Amino acid sequence: MYHQNDAFLYGAGLIFSKKKIKIEGCIAGYAGYVNIKDSPLVLRLKTELAFGKVKGVLSLQQGVREDFDYTTLRFGIHVPISKNVF
Repeated sequence: MYHQNDAFLYGAGLIFSKKKIKIEGCIAGYAGYVNIKDSPLVLRLKTELAFGKVKGVLSLQQGVREDFDYTTLRFGIHVPISKNVF
């Protein structure tokens, strides 16, 4: 049994933003030393479109290596709520 609790973290990303659109992309992961599913690499992409104060959001997270072998797709709507709600 291995109790690995340290690993080298890495990542890089870019953001493109205009008036009504924002696109973010990054790649990130960590490098363990046991070599048992401890070197995942993940690609994340996110797009936001503004319609007035409301934003539509679409994001994708994709595992690049077998250590992180799944895909997540999210979509949603951000609606601002009054600051005095909570």
